[in-house]
Amino acid sequence: KMLAVRFGLNLRGIFEKYRNVSLDLGRNFILESAEEKLFFILFYMKCYPTFDVAGFHFDVDRSSCCRWVQWFLPVLQETLGRELVLPERKVSDPEEFLRLFPEVEGIFVDATERPIQRPKDNKRQKENYSGKKKRHTRKNIVVNDEKKRILIVTETEEGKKHDFRIYKEEGIGDAIPDDIPVYVSNSRRKLKAVLDFRAKRG
Repeated sequence: KMLAVRFGLNLRGIFEKYRNVSLDLGRNFILESAEEKLFFILFYMKCYPTFDVAGFHFDVDRSSCCRWVQWFLPVLQETLGRELVLPERKVSDPEEFLRLFPEVEGIFVDATERPIQRPKDNKRQKENYSGKKKRHTRKNIVVNDEKKRILIVTETEEGKKHDFRIYKEEGIGDAIPDDIPVYVSNSRRKLKAVLDFRAKRG
């Protein structure tokens, strides 16, 4: 409760100081209370959705979500008194991996697939239809460390695209140093086989 109060006060101060506008003016904010605004930015930091996905959950367009993140993230950092870091979208090579994550001792790779509303466009319907899930979905590959901290989240892809294909196209395997163990869900059989081969090779 106190976090929401401090967040609300800091947000009001930043709006009036830097944007020269009061939160009491203009049309009603879709997120009316400080608690709702705080929940949105905490949701964004925890789940790191695309703006399209966040917009779906909060029933707004993606541009609103983009503005909210730009407004609320600095306020959250000021309220907590520390900088918050989002996961990387892509890491190019082992050297960059070690520079970004020097303390990591092992990583876990998995895919997250989530349902979306059926697109109106026929082409997008076909692109996003997952025969395995029997519905329209989108997916990302997520890389966590042993402390469950999210390190890498790939760009969002259509649900029918195979996990291993995303893994390969994003160059995740090439970016992970050979001496760092990689674990994967047993349900990701093809990806697991490749990682097993990588382990034997090392």
